[in-house]
Amino acid sequence: VLPGALVRISSPALIGGPATMTTNERGQLRFPVLPPGTYTLDIELAGFAPFHEEALDIGAGATLERTAVLKLAGIAESIVVEGSGS
Repeated sequence: VLPGALVRISSPALIGGPATMTTNERGQLRFPVLPPGTYTLDIELAGFAPFHEEALDIGAGATLERTAVLKLAGIAESIVVEGSGS
């Protein structure tokens, strides 16, 4: 649950450019009315790597739910392999 995340949805179908909202205290939001089209979703929050998803197809009267997982920024995954010389 990440409250205060900046969520931007963009599409050539959106007149006036991308729509931007901020998640609520439960980390949720809803874009109530979007025209049919293909959308790109971007989510940003300080301290986390940005989330980006393309080619979201939204039809007329459709409801589309997304659960986005933001990874901590600056965290690198590594594996250390140690061996013995015997």
